[in-house]
Amino acid sequence: VAGGPADPPPEVVYTNVDTDLWRPTPAARRAQVRRAVGAADDTPVVLYTARMVDSKQPRVFAETVLALRRRGLRFVAVAVGDGPLLPWLRGFVADHGLDDTLVVLGPTPADRLRELTGSADVAFLPTRVEGIAMVAFEAMAGGLPVVSADVGGMAELILPDCGTLIRPADPAVEVGRYTEALTDLLTRPDACRRMGAAALRRIHRHFQLTQMGDRLDALLRAAVDRTRYAPPAARPVPT
Repeated sequence: VAGGPADPPPEVVYTNVDTDLWRPTPAARRAQVRRAVGAADDTPVVLYTARMVDSKQPRVFAETVLALRRRGLRFVAVAVGDGPLLPWLRGFVADHGLDDTLVVLGPTPADRLRELTGSADVAFLPTRVEGIAMVAFEAMAGGLPVVSADVGGMAELILPDCGTLIRPADPAVEVGRYTEALTDLLTRPDACRRMGAAALRRIHRHFQLTQMGDRLDALLRAAVDRTRYAPPAARPVPT
């Protein structure tokens, strides 16, 4: 509770991620995971992991995939998650003949999701409302650059060397901006890998789960110490 000008400034404790669980998939297994979604070793994989609701914008995701396909780019997009818009997404794939480009997995066990994340090339989350998306932590721990929205605290995690953030706009405008950002990564695989490596380093340096625990412990101890050594409040004098 704020008590005056001597109070310390607010401190932030990030959610962070368990890097023992979320990590790049070993090379031999990576090839198997990618083949299971129809991607050859040299075919870029774009991963969208989200609850299928309006705020996560699966429509913007799908329209962006369609725009990339119409540009003639070779890639496989994989959608993971459940929600009320999942039937719409599957219908979009059928209506636009995207069966060989957009794989809709729907609800997926956690162990398979971790392998998919560690085997993909780019994470894409065109969310409309966010604090810092947990899937962004997880993707970066898997060695992926993240293309997402500049909302909430996303810029505190995703720096320009490890991802691209797009300012919110009309959905049609966002589709164009996301299409450009993903085109850049899909057509420059070396740059994509460099950004993924930078994302992985950032997670290991600043956002590991153990670091979250250490920071929370230190802040709580500091708060206790301030309370312990603070002078007692003045009591009113009886009259």
